[in-house]
Amino acid sequence: MNGRSLISNLVAIAIFVFAFNGFAASKPTVAVLDFESVGSEEYLGKAVAEIVRTELIDTKKFRVVERSQINKALSEQRFQQSGVIDERSATQIGKLLGADLIIIGSVVKIGSSYTINSRMIDMKTGEATLGKNVTGNDLNLLANLSRDLIDKLLGTPKQELTADKRPFTSKTKKTITIAAGNFTAARNIEVGVLPHGDDVIHNAPPYSNAVNWVDYVFVADEGLYELWIEYAAAESRPVVISVNAQTVNSQGLAQTTGGWNLSNQRKVFQNNVMLKEGQNILRLYRNDYFPHVRTIQFLPRN
Repeated sequence: MNGRSLISNLVAIAIFVFAFNGFAASKPTVAVLDFESVGSEEYLGKAVAEIVRTELIDTKKFRVVERSQINKALSEQRFQQSGVIDERSATQIGKLLGADLIIIGSVVKIGSSYTINSRMIDMKTGEATLGKNVTGNDLNLLANLSRDLIDKLLGTPKQELTADKRPFTSKTKKTITIAAGNFTAARNIEVGVLPHGDDVIHNAPPYSNAVNWVDYVFVADEGLYELWIEYAAAESRPVVISVNAQTVNSQGLAQTTGGWNLSNQRKVFQNNVMLKEGQNILRLYRNDYFPHVRTIQFLPRN
């Protein structure tokens, strides 16, 4: 089974439950918790969950709870996503979020194979209505062309595309906006509070000039983009910006903005970036104190 099927099957779960539970009159609210990583790279559980959220949103059949809202609820109720979220605790989280359905799962690595296990919990009964696991070897294809399966699940006829009408051209690219607090993985980074901004990332205590970095896994259409980052800095704190392990700016965010507070946030162009189809990884890295970052945006170039 290839990578496309891994995510496609997860989305199929949601589509099936949507039809089975009779939510046709209104959009059900779905919360996808970060998946647990078992023997696999730490970021994969968060990455798979984020891709599932994106695909569910694209169906336009669900209200999908943002990851930042989920993290806030977990923090307020002292739930720990570093451990296993069982059906009982997932039900409690779902109630806090006002969800109709909640998806939990794990990414398990055995040898060179990855298995994604997932369960959909119906908040009306508190029971798992459907479980699924899928296995594949190529993680680079997790999100590729998953839209094709969504079209099939929703009954949209598949059209043959000629070379000049293939998807992911400059005509189909969309602006990608990432809230800085919605990172996939990080070291010595936390989401701040006022006056810096409760949606702004900066150094986490103990504050020191140690290695700091933050990763964002996101899905894109292939093509050239302008990378803009909104941040605040009273002093120059340049970071190394890389996309898919390739440096795109070794002196990113180097300009000062007049202060550290929310009112000092400025959106500054960083470079032109080539993104690939499907999953991409953005990293901000600095071996010292970090600037205060609020949003990241990729604007498509024709």
